[in-house]
Amino acid sequence: MKKIIPMGKRVLVKQDPKVETIQNGLIYVPETQQHQPPLGTIISVGPKCEQAKEGDYIQWPEMINITEMMHNGEEHIIIDEAAIIAIIKDV
Repeated sequence: MKKIIPMGKRVLVKQDPKVETIQNGLIYVPETQQHQPPLGTIISVGPKCEQAKEGDYIQWPEMINITEMMHNGEEHIIIDEAAIIAIIKDV
């Protein structure tokens, strides 16, 4: 198995899937999911990342520059650490 290590201050993220249901043959995205910001788990961090760590559950804005790629047969994205707007933790 290969590991992807982003360069600089970038992170590799496995994005949470959008919840979709099928009704009468049509894909339905619930309203709560339509306006929900993207969320996901950091899989790997670049060597210059200062705050983000592997395993962090994060949120980022929808309108940012992302790079999509396949990793271990699943779609992942690479984003800049500076684009992360929150690390979400259970308290």
